[in-house]
Amino acid sequence: MLNTKVIVLGGFSRGGTNITWNLIQSHPEICSPIYETEVLFRKSWALYFCRLLSGRFIGCQQIIDNQLFRFKLQNIEHPDNRFVAEGTLYSHEQVRNAALCLKSVDKEIFLTDLFLKVYPELYFIGLARNGYALADGWIRRGASAAKAGRWYYRISELMKRYSEEIPRFKIVRFEDILQRPFDIAEDIFTFIDVRDHKLERLRFKSKKVIDNKGGHKVTFGTEHRKYWFDKNNIGEILIPNVNQRQIDRLSDEMIDEFNHEAGSALEFFGYEKY
Repeated sequence: MLNTKVIVLGGFSRGGTNITWNLIQSHPEICSPIYETEVLFRKSWALYFCRLLSGRFIGCQQIIDNQLFRFKLQNIEHPDNRFVAEGTLYSHEQVRNAALCLKSVDKEIFLTDLFLKVYPELYFIGLARNGYALADGWIRRGASAAKAGRWYYRISELMKRYSEEIPRFKIVRFEDILQRPFDIAEDIFTFIDVRDHKLERLRFKSKKVIDNKGGHKVTFGTEHRKYWFDKNNIGEILIPNVNQRQIDRLSDEMIDEFNHEAGSALEFFGYEKY
């Protein structure tokens, strides 16, 4: 295989996967395929065809590996990802040899079954987030608390299965990343088994985040560009109390509806049930 080490980051939409994905890519030995899994399968007819047939034809494994490798090489031309460290460009050899980290959100996590056919020794990192905070994000976009709970439960059940089937499986909580980004990064790099577990700087992508009034705004740089931060200035961009801001927006009725569908899921991820 062209990609000798593959990581799947699976999580919820609006669950912190953007921050976590870029944190992982901060390591010089780890690259992304530029796009999230959903976009990859839309941009490549070959990947889409493999998905339709669930990988059940001769050559599928090679096709998937080749396509993902091709996308990984695009890091060389990416305005932000082409930097192996702040101010230092990747070489072609470094990108070719780098581990590949895929980002799968919501239903795309189910594609892990397909990836396992190609990379049976892949690493799976399940990103958990407090379900009540997630529910607020989904409710503001038109879903009911009950629907949010059902989806949260469904993903938790999938991650439970993966925890039993994938030897290299790890759950990471988004709240812990917000509180201790460098410690969690070191823990993740140790799990992935790459060199230099401790980094002096981490790279994050500028995106809109929720403020105290429920609005969204960019807190640093230009939206969708990536910037490097050290331990002295990381606190300027990560908001440890963002969960509570969102949970406070839920009514008691919403919480009850969510609990009815997702109470056991909260327990699986280690969150206290309200």
